Amino acid sequence: MDEIVHIYDPRLDTLHGTVNDAISAIQEASKSNGRPILFRGQRMDWAVSSSINRIDKKAEREEESIVTFRFIDWYRENKNIPQYPNDDYGMLLPYYAIAQHYGYKTDLIDFSRDLDVAKGFSLLNKNPRDKGVIIVLWERDLDYLRSSYEKIAPQIPDEARKALEKNDFLPFFEFDTIGVSRIHNQRGVFLWDVCNIATQLLTKMPRQNMFFFNQTELSIDMSFTRFLYPAVNYTELEIESYNRKKYADHFLRDYVEWHKAIENKLYGVDRSLSGHFEKNTLEQMHYSVDGLETFPQSVKEIKIKPMGAEELTKLLSPSGALDFVYEWFSAKENERYLMCKGEGTPNCRLFAEVINDILVSLSRYSLYNKHIISTVLCESVNLLNSLFNLSLKNSSSNLSNVLKELDDFMGDLTQLEDIFDKLRETVPIEDLSEECWNEKSLFIRYSTEEGVVSWGVLPLCWINNCSKDYKAKHLSVLKTLFADGSLPAMKAYLDADGKIKSRLIREDELRWEVMLSSGVTDPCILFDTQDLYTAFITRFLPWQFVMCPQRNRIYAPDKIVEICAANGQRLENTKTYYYKGGYITNA
Repeated sequence: MDEIVHIYDPRLDTLHGTVNDAISAIQEASKSNGRPILFRGQRMDWAVSSSINRIDKKAEREEESIVTFRFIDWYRENKNIPQYPNDDYGMLLPYYAIAQHYGYKTDLIDFSRDLDVAKGFSLLNKNPRDKGVIIVLWERDLDYLRSSYEKIAPQIPDEARKALEKNDFLPFFEFDTIGVSRIHNQRGVFLWDVCNIATQLLTKMPRQNMFFFNQTELSIDMSFTRFLYPAVNYTELEIESYNRKKYADHFLRDYVEWHKAIENKLYGVDRSLSGHFEKNTLEQMHYSVDGLETFPQSVKEIKIKPMGAEELTKLLSPSGALDFVYEWFSAKENERYLMCKGEGTPNCRLFAEVINDILVSLSRYSLYNKHIISTVLCESVNLLNSLFNLSLKNSSSNLSNVLKELDDFMGDLTQLEDIFDKLRETVPIEDLSEECWNEKSLFIRYSTEEGVVSWGVLPLCWINNCSKDYKAKHLSVLKTLFADGSLPAMKAYLDADGKIKSRLIREDELRWEVMLSSGVTDPCILFDTQDLYTAFITRFLPWQFVMCPQRNRIYAPDKIVEICAANGQRLENTKTYYYKGGYITNA
């Protein structure tokens, strides 16, 4: 394969002071090179390559390729989102482009027709100590890539070669990906790295195509970030729902492999255990029209309720929260909307938005009266307060960044969710639960018939309290199953060398919490109505509003069809962290 040959340019090793200086240099170079065609921004000077071809091991590449194709297969079979039946190139490239934008490994490389987009990506998540770069391709570079692909066409598989022939061997492709607004906004163009050709060519790219600059404190404007990643539409919600299911249990690879290796011995896979336990009635959990009321469409007045530290402190007590809820509903009954607005320190802004979220979301449900909503509000404010306190202890620098972004917050809820995520990721959930409620908790996963997966915590002391008849009966059954060998309950632990091992638990270690890890997931077996309702109000809903993004929330207990321990067999002395809408456990 021939190398790209250009006349030496004096900018070859130039490191520009800022990204704006680099853009000025691009504009200057274009006076002699012609109009630039394509751009790519990188926050660091790493090799330009497709994500699938960055993986060295063949087995891992094949595994990731299967994961990507499963996503594409799901997308093509989903009749609720736009399809691309007239794929001009016959290689599913539009679907691969969408997969690329959602983090799946593909042989496509992102470029853009917009220099501002490249600038934005060169600054996104930057570190001021790094060296950023904007890569520019002129017409001559496209001609060279076209001729290079054409020269080695005989080495390209037939179907891929035919697709390239239809495009005159130009390996760049644009698609009207209906419904995926981020690709449209980013003016995305995709370089097809078929057979690793582009990676090899770009490795030899002359450095006069690369404009380096020092990363400084200069940041991308938040409004432009929202342009690059706009609020999700229906198609994108469908994609995120698929990804949530895929990453619902996000553990370290060695822990997952260990779990699979012994799962046939674990009580966590024998769903036939359900037949051993009695069901409770949850009939009173069901309400007509799903318990929904219509929020008043006509609001005569929006009244701003300032929420500073003093007002928020009142909500930490049940009586203060109840007084506030009565005030809010009084305004609602008079067709006025009481909107909370944070004042004073930046964290008050986040408290105010969470309070607004709770009141608007729960007031739609007839099963939640003022006293219940005030309980959820009080517990949520306490939980968020604990989150800020622990974040200060664990990562003061991260908290400083969060507070700075909250200070700049202009009311865009998509931006707020991004800021909230950064705060959530700083604190182990075990520590957060203990800080807020002064109790050890079990991390729980809930799911609905619609496929919504969400998480929460339940106190271990409450779970294992067998003063209720149904729990005492179930524990007796567990002990019987254990005694006759039908329940080979295992316990995971780390040995002295840090390797994951397992052992049989002793009978005296058998607790009712085993029910939540045994494959028995029917809410009617696990809880009676009173216990499920109490857990939902006092622990689950507060966790929803503080530690789960909106897309993962379940607002009504009668929608839950499965409940289980989220971690299965969690290792002792491990920590679980929120991560991008899911949770990850670290040993």
